[in-house]
Amino acid sequence: MNLIDADELINFFSTDNGLDEVCEDLLIKYGLDNHIPEGLAMMEEFVTRAINDIPELDLIIVDGGKAQWNIATKVSNNRIPVLGVTKGVVRNGDEHFIMPDGSENYDLPKDSSLFLLLRNVRDEAHRFVITYHRTVRAKQLTASVLNEIEGIGPKRKKQLLQHYGSVRSIMDADLKSLMLVPGLGKSAAKKIYAHFH
Repeated sequence: MNLIDADELINFFSTDNGLDEVCEDLLIKYGLDNHIPEGLAMMEEFVTRAINDIPELDLIIVDGGKAQWNIATKVSNNRIPVLGVTKGVVRNGDEHFIMPDGSENYDLPKDSSLFLLLRNVRDEAHRFVITYHRTVRAKQLTASVLNEIEGIGPKRKKQLLQHYGSVRSIMDADLKSLMLVPGLGKSAAKKIYAHFH
């Protein structure tokens, strides 16, 4: 088998839709447009992009139920088998599988190598996308603090973040340091310092 592709959808507050793909030693993030209305449409876009970008896929593993499996199967046009991993009532113990032919399998032994591999692929997909979303969300939340400072627009925010690397470093900067930021100016530096001190 050349690649294992696991789809995981997480949509926090309807923004920054991100999907991840886990392939043997390959991790890829696909950022999707915020205008995509809901999870199944995001799944369709993601699977389409993955199939187009990675023509050697042998199997698509979808984390989700029959609806997600149906979307992936439709997009793959039966060229690539789709396996669904459903969590059941209790995650990590009640999983079952939607097989490429659409049947549901509840009989795979929970301690078998295949069951554990599929669970690990799913868990790694979760870990990867959650880490990605936490990073994106943290940047958004901290950058929004700069929005509160009058006269600090997108250009100056970008300059500050490039110079200091984080909002925390900007908040901790002294006035002299702020005045040394290229293109910021003395007046803006004073506003920033006054806002945080």
